[in-house]
Amino acid sequence: MKKRLLAVALVVFMALPVSLVLAEEDVTLRFVHIWPEHQAVMEESVKMIEEEFGFKIELSVVPWNEITALIQARVQDPDNMYDVFFAWGGQIPGYNEIDVVLNLQPYFDADPAWKSAFVYENVFNEMGFEVDGDIYGIPFRGTGTFFVYNKTLFDEKGYEQPETQEAFEVLMDQMVADGIVPMATQGFPDAGKVWDARGRLTDYMLLDAGILLTAEHLTNRLLEYQGILAEGAELTREWYKKGYFGEEVFSVSREEAQNLFFAGKAGLLWCNNNELTDLRALSEEFGIEIGAFNWPAPEGAAEVLGYGGMNDGFAAYAGSKYPDQCAQLIKGLSMIEVQKLWGDRANSVMSVGGIDYADPLLLQWAEDFATSIKHPVVSDYNAGNLDPLNQALLTEFMLGDMSAADFETQFLANRERAIENAESND
Repeated sequence: MKKRLLAVALVVFMALPVSLVLAEEDVTLRFVHIWPEHQAVMEESVKMIEEEFGFKIELSVVPWNEITALIQARVQDPDNMYDVFFAWGGQIPGYNEIDVVLNLQPYFDADPAWKSAFVYENVFNEMGFEVDGDIYGIPFRGTGTFFVYNKTLFDEKGYEQPETQEAFEVLMDQMVADGIVPMATQGFPDAGKVWDARGRLTDYMLLDAGILLTAEHLTNRLLEYQGILAEGAELTREWYKKGYFGEEVFSVSREEAQNLFFAGKAGLLWCNNNELTDLRALSEEFGIEIGAFNWPAPEGAAEVLGYGGMNDGFAAYAGSKYPDQCAQLIKGLSMIEVQKLWGDRANSVMSVGGIDYADPLLLQWAEDFATSIKHPVVSDYNAGNLDPLNQALLTEFMLGDMSAADFETQFLANRERAIENAESND
């Protein structure tokens, strides 16, 4: 276990008056998030945190698909590194391996009520924010992929919400026969939601084979899948060839997928719950009532897997000059006032309990996040650009003539190299 990064008077810092904590100098923390569409909400949140703790925050924002490369670059230039930065839970173990993230456990120990405020007890460990019993980041809001459907179209066509994966395939075949794209799906960039679909199909195969819950798989270290990765990829390609995702899915952006659905050209939208603000605006514009459901399990599945998780979070830089204030900023992001603001204004499922959700879809998703069975794969090493590599591989496989066996071989070769690179840098 890595040594804890302790500051002077750490145990009592949360209780100290701000004037004493910041006696030596005025502090400005550099802070970056990934939601340009919610910049106004974040600015208001920052003001609340500044008023609570007394330091200044320099706020930056970059798109979600640029944050990892940005942090990797800034780590090489410590003078320009952010003090607090966005991080997915699955990245925390890798960041910890290279001493990038501040150990927050002493701050949680000093304030036990802080941890108990989160929506469920195991969220830190389940999402990767906890490493070897210590917390290195916090979940901020939940993200997951769901099906949104056009209730009016379903009523007109007599479509029924599928209860099993087999019934889902029957429904999509019927939509294709009716000249409707079954699911409007983002496929650009990085294979988009097609990557998520491959994961859903494959995970149920892994569950049936007894592989899904093995420690090696859940830590992203397993290098032998008995052909199941190939089988899952092949089924995904079959779905693509049947037209389930639409013909040009790998050039379709999130916004284009939304437009396809609301124009009535697709029966379902395979999307992220964080799109709800856009979805509500578009449903009002087009006069379409929407509902939602999760990916249905195959008949006879041992359990119904959940995919919504509190994976969107924040961490503090281990090399920051202001570790105490970094911890305070992170604590501020989990204040109930900030969390309620995001629930109300950004239609977000939040990581802290006690949030009242007026939107019925948001309430449905929040309940699912807290109660569904999740088995997230969290690398216990610095995975680097492993996901983008394999997402690009999936796009190549789906559009070309690569064999499924070769897909699995290359997929695992990419993983093996990532493991070797992480170990060589220890």
